[in-house]
Amino acid sequence: MKLATVILKGQEQFVICFDGLVVDVARLWRESHATERATELRSIGVPREPPPDSMWAYLQGGQAAYDTMRRYHDVVTGVWQRGQRTALSGIVFKEVDVEWLCPHPRPPMLFHIGENYPRYYREQPLGTAIPAVPAYDVVPTHITAGHRTPLVIPDEADGYGGHGEIGCLIGRGGRDIAIDEARDHIAGFLCVLDFHSGAEGFTDLDPTSLPRAQALTYAQLIRMRTASQPMGPYLTTIDEVGDPYDCMIHMKVNDEIVARYWSNVIIHGFERTISHLSQFMTVLPGTIIQLGMMSSYSISFSKDDVVPADLVFSVDIERVGHLKATIVREGTG
Repeated sequence: MKLATVILKGQEQFVICFDGLVVDVARLWRESHATERATELRSIGVPREPPPDSMWAYLQGGQAAYDTMRRYHDVVTGVWQRGQRTALSGIVFKEVDVEWLCPHPRPPMLFHIGENYPRYYREQPLGTAIPAVPAYDVVPTHITAGHRTPLVIPDEADGYGGHGEIGCLIGRGGRDIAIDEARDHIAGFLCVLDFHSGAEGFTDLDPTSLPRAQALTYAQLIRMRTASQPMGPYLTTIDEVGDPYDCMIHMKVNDEIVARYWSNVIIHGFERTISHLSQFMTVLPGTIIQLGMMSSYSISFSKDDVVPADLVFSVDIERVGHLKATIVREGTG
């Protein structure tokens, strides 16, 4: 099941997605109760209970909310497959006709695991140790964005770029979560386009005179100015994804594959990360965790590079989704 948050007819809506379509389940429920279409819609099996009105309500509702959305999903897809599509007029829309938001538009926390693939350490000086625990960045949550949101390169940045990642959304929070129980705390998985610069990525900084930690702080502050973290397009539930470490991932530029790798090419997975975090803090529902890059490939731009007007960067994760964004320089998108 694929669940998303979109802007539909000027309103933020929590929707179901399938086969390139978006289902306004809130409108489906309303029209099945208070319009002249009520009898027709109830005859196709529209549930009597209202759907959650947001991703937050869905997460708070736990198993009962999942079961409700699954019933709506099964009714709508069944009607569509049987060819009774006129019954859903004004309720089902094409994906291209909506504005996409991050599936959970207001996550309480966002964690990114850095340097989380073995090849990184093979490229380091001999003796560089692989960390025993995940190394996180705590990312400002307001930089999250949705499918097709432009990725903006800040004016100051040089060597700015990004890559595709897989992320998870926490459904049930907790403290001191055991590794073998951590999967039960995940609501589902999503695609991420992580776009940023490192400490060396700003042309007005002299790396010989400025400490790396201070340069990284500068980079993060500049990054906060733009929506540099598209996610989605939707949350794909665990039952559809299966094993998140057995997914083929493709990164593409203008639909041409530039890198591909398996999601099992990581050091620390979601379960270990969730368990480790929960030893120090309460892991909150709605928290998003990114596993980090899994390949040494990143699309990158220097300060003098011309960015084509129609350049599209995307990540395609098997059974999870396909996320894309145009790339623009600040002030031009």
